[in-house]
Amino acid sequence: MSLQTFAVSGHARVLIKNASERVIITGWDEDQVSVNNGSTRQDGDTISIENVERVSVRVPRTADLFVGDCSADVRIDDIAGQVRLEQIDGDVILHRLQGEVQVHDLEGDLIARDTRALRSDGLVDGNVTLRGVDQAELSEIEGDISADDTGALTVQKLDGDLSVHGAHGPLALGAVDGDVSVREQVGDLRIEHVRGDVIAAVKGAVDAQDVEGDAAISLSADAPVALQADGDVVLTLPDESNLALELDAPRGNVVTRAPIKVTAQERDHVVGTTGNGGPHVQVESTRGDVIVRTGSAERRSGRREHFGVSFGAEFAGMGEQIAAEVHDSILQSLADFKMHGRRGQPWFRSWVPPEEQTSQGQPTPPPVEEQPAPSVSPAERKAILDAIERGELSVDEAIRRLKGEG
Repeated sequence: MSLQTFAVSGHARVLIKNASERVIITGWDEDQVSVNNGSTRQDGDTISIENVERVSVRVPRTADLFVGDCSADVRIDDIAGQVRLEQIDGDVILHRLQGEVQVHDLEGDLIARDTRALRSDGLVDGNVTLRGVDQAELSEIEGDISADDTGALTVQKLDGDLSVHGAHGPLALGAVDGDVSVREQVGDLRIEHVRGDVIAAVKGAVDAQDVEGDAAISLSADAPVALQADGDVVLTLPDESNLALELDAPRGNVVTRAPIKVTAQERDHVVGTTGNGGPHVQVESTRGDVIVRTGSAERRSGRREHFGVSFGAEFAGMGEQIAAEVHDSILQSLADFKMHGRRGQPWFRSWVPPEEQTSQGQPTPPPVEEQPAPSVSPAERKAILDAIERGELSVDEAIRRLKGEG
């Protein structure tokens, strides 16, 4: 294996084309480009490497890189210049890149760690793992996305599932075909459309007005919410909140276990405030129930640890786990409230501490005609939840059993 060294001055540029197996590029402090294999030519400060199988290159950290038309796995480490990857048929690993990275058409997995800025303007036909990425803008992802400790993240189109943990910037999602899990996010969450379920713990505003599945949203601070889901909705508020609430469940039930002062109430529409009022929270379930409670969603659940966010995490089953967490939260809420109303007969139930009813003279909600709730033992409830996890029972059927309807 031959070793070639090229002296460069100023701002170096390295081009690699038509590699067929493996490309490794590493930054160093020397004003030289070292190539261990390949047909290489130099034109001033531009180094071109073409038609190689395996090539390992060391370049000045400030160099700009272009890697294109390769059927090879690519690894790039410790570069501060700009990086452009184009038409790569293989996996890409990026580590400690301080310049802007652009990816155009990748047929493989993309892994980025400790990278300042990442942008894809084509298709990534694989999974994406992000860790310590300050800013990422992704155009179209065919697989799943797992992100940990990221800054601002934008995804235009995602065919798989999304798991985000510890984000410290806004999260903007376009069309998502799978499920969405967002944990410990400090920043606004905006989702245009989700075909699956959504579970999110956010310190910021939430705008998700087209969720086809169920949604479980936990707020850690007062912020506006605009949420519409076809399935059931669980909204967890801070223990001490000041919000203006508008709740709708035209084909289900509105149930609250939060200190809401009701100002308007209809058959399928409830308006009220918590505390002194504040940001507007509008929540609607078009086909299911709306459940409002207080306290930490993670503290109330306590059944699952966070998953799928570590570097190089396995993506298999991510969507199923997200969906199971959402359904667990919904089932627990329904069981806690001992709901036994029927779909298509909307009603509102608000939990008010007895001492508040006595001291403040707060009226209880209007009585609702309903059958006595059947007794569901802890063992029966556990069996229902276990059946959900094994895929033997649908969520709707489990809800009916908890309500004593089947």
